[in-house]
Amino acid sequence: MQGTFAQISLTDVLQLCILAKKSGFLKLSQGKETVEIYFAKGDAVHATCPFGDGEKAFFYPLTWTEGSFVLLKDSPPSSQTISRSSAELLSELMTVSQEWEQIREVIPSENSVFRIAEGDNHRSDPITISAEQWRILARINGARGVKSIAEAVRLPYFETAKTIYGFHREGLVEPVPGLAKAGPEVAPKAVPDAVPPGFFDRIVHGLAEVSGPIASVVVSDQIAALGGKAEAFPKSRLVELIESVSQQIPDKRLKARFQQKMTEELRALKMP
Repeated sequence: MQGTFAQISLTDVLQLCILAKKSGFLKLSQGKETVEIYFAKGDAVHATCPFGDGEKAFFYPLTWTEGSFVLLKDSPPSSQTISRSSAELLSELMTVSQEWEQIREVIPSENSVFRIAEGDNHRSDPITISAEQWRILARINGARGVKSIAEAVRLPYFETAKTIYGFHREGLVEPVPGLAKAGPEVAPKAVPDAVPPGFFDRIVHGLAEVSGPIASVVVSDQIAALGGKAEAFPKSRLVELIESVSQQIPDKRLKARFQQKMTEELRALKMP
C-alpha cells in the first residue's frame, strides 16, 4: 500500500491501517520530515517522529497536506511506545481532526504571524500558563511564523498552533494583518553587517525573564524607534538598542540583570 496525500488523506490512511488490521510499518514523508508508525494486526504499537516517540509521533503528521506514504511489511518495532487501543486512538484522531479545522480558521498557514495583543480585553482575572506555553508565548514577536516558533521550541507544529490558538481565544495574542502567507517563508535579502537571525530572539528572551511576555513588543518598538528593521539592523547599533531597551526596565536590579545577560550575548557575537 502506497500513495500520496493528494490521493488520500492521512486520516483515511491511518483509519485503513487500523480497520483493515494491517501489520508492518507505515512510513510517512513530507520534504525532509519522516514519521514511522508500526502496526501489529491493526494496533499501533510504536511511532517515531523528529520530536520523539509514542503517541505524539502518531499524531505528528496530522497537519500535513502533502507528502507520501508506504506500508512496508514484516518490520517489527524496536520498542513499544504506544499502549492505548486502536479504538481509543481512532476516536482521538477524529477529535483532533475536528479540532484542527477550528484552529485553521485562526491560523490558516504555518507562516501566519502573531503578536502580543495590545488592546484592553477587560480581563481582571489572573492567567496561568505552563512552562511549555511560556516558551511559545515568549517567542511570539510579530515577525516569526507559527512553524518557525514550533521549530524554535522543538514542539510539533500542531501542539504549537493549538497553544497559539488558545492564546488567541484568551485575547493574549492577535494575528498580524497581511503576514499570513500560504507559500514558504522567503529569507530576507542579506544585508552587510546585519544582526544575525535569532539574535533578537535572545534579546526578547533576556527581557522576558525580567519583564514578562510584553518583551517582544518592547523590543520591536525600540527597533522602530531607532528607525531600523529587525531583518536589516546593523551590528554597530546593537549596543544602542540594548541600552534603549534596558531603559524600559524600571527596577534597577532587574535592569542590571538584563544588561549583564546582554553583555554576555554581545561577547558571544564578538562585539566590543
